Amino acid sequence: MPEQIHRADTGRSFEGIAIHAAQGVHEYAASLVGAGLPTGARLLDAGAGSGALSARLARLGYDVVAADLDASSFGGGVPIVEWDVAATSLPSGIDPGTFDGVCAIETLEHVADPSRALRNLFALLRPGGLLVVSTPNVTHPRSRIKFLLRGAPAYFGRQEFWMSGHRTILPDWLLGLLATNPFPGKPPAYVRASYYGYRFTTPDERRTSGQWWKREPIGLYYPPVRLTDR
Repeated sequence: MPEQIHRADTGRSFEGIAIHAAQGVHEYAASLVGAGLPTGARLLDAGAGSGALSARLARLGYDVVAADLDASSFGGGVPIVEWDVAATSLPSGIDPGTFDGVCAIETLEHVADPSRALRNLFALLRPGGLLVVSTPNVTHPRSRIKFLLRGAPAYFGRQEFWMSGHRTILPDWLLGLLATNPFPGKPPAYVRASYYGYRFTTPDERRTSGQWWKREPIGLYYPPVRLTDR
């Protein structure tokens, strides 16, 4: 499916630059950056859209570079590169580990592979750098009610897919998993996958173990493999 550019018209702006995020999101993102990084720090605004957040951060004294899939409507007044955050390569002319902070505000829900996008964003950060990410809150009570009524959480569904480009639902627990390296020291040399069957425990097993479920190995799902085998 070809990439599409979606930018909601909120009727709000910053210094004449259209804001496409929900009310207060840019302000809160800027406050997080201010709490975590000193003035003058180098920032990447990924998925910058029209450039309202880029301009806001630059006005606060940060050295901002913007990135977006389409730079034709960008008016943030800072350098911008055209780049898909979920691309298989980093932006042309930008080296890994060169940013003190990266913002991806209301961006990840637009990409089909948010895990790759996050890997790219982490790769652009210096060690100990700050990553600020926002995405629609699908665990909010309002969103849960909408899911019960229509089968899709708030900000997602057939209409939202075509009108706003929201394609990937990212609850907070999933963002936490995607943002965490399970092997922070040294990655494994090999990975294999096994699959298991689950059943309810018998009354005796329940009394002995206290568990409701029992997992039993079935077999090997995928043999040991290493990255260089691809």
